[in-house]
Amino acid sequence: MKTLIVVRHGNTFSPDEEPRRIGGRTDLPLVEESRSISAACVIRSRCLFPDRVFAAPLLRTMQTARLIVRELDLSCEIQSSEEFTEIDYGEDEGQTESEVIKRLGKFYLGEDAELELVKRRGVEAIEQWNLDAIPPAGWRVDVKKIIASWRYFAESISENETVLVVSSNGIIRFSPYILLKEDFESFSRTNNLKVTTGGICIFVQKNKTWTISDWNIRPDYKT
Repeated sequence: MKTLIVVRHGNTFSPDEEPRRIGGRTDLPLVEESRSISAACVIRSRCLFPDRVFAAPLLRTMQTARLIVRELDLSCEIQSSEEFTEIDYGEDEGQTESEVIKRLGKFYLGEDAELELVKRRGVEAIEQWNLDAIPPAGWRVDVKKIIASWRYFAESISENETVLVVSSNGIIRFSPYILLKEDFESFSRTNNLKVTTGGICIFVQKNKTWTISDWNIRPDYKT
């Protein structure tokens, strides 16, 4: 059996800050350790101890990986992997969610559209991203390349090996594409592809077929 653990990095905004769209061009550090430590607790509770650990070469992902490695007392080194670096949000980089929704709504409906319609259309674009991984206009996302990277990486995992990957929201949502087409379609009909901050996803492969044993486990999970 092969096991792939995928974890989204911890918080990069404090509770009194309004979150912004932060992609691969912005390198923010974590503002707390609790979610990463909680992720390690979830992994330990399932008696999973990664043989190899990979993380995108950004502060938030590397720091999260280091905290998990520390909490699990792992001896393996963290391997930096460019393919897991967050997407590029284009002109929405660094913008608040309300600003992003407004821009998207105006892009699709025009500058003179009613504000309520603009908001609704912008929200729809974000929902398509969260539910179906369809990138909104202006975001620089090579969907085929990301999916191919996940499939190649999953194939590289050895039999009886457990591997941990720490990445970001925009990249992790494509990880279920390692499933068979019919299994992915069934999964996506009942699950949101967005993973919460610090969320944990666990894939297992038996008889050369990947399945998802856990998706988007909340980081406040209590062992």
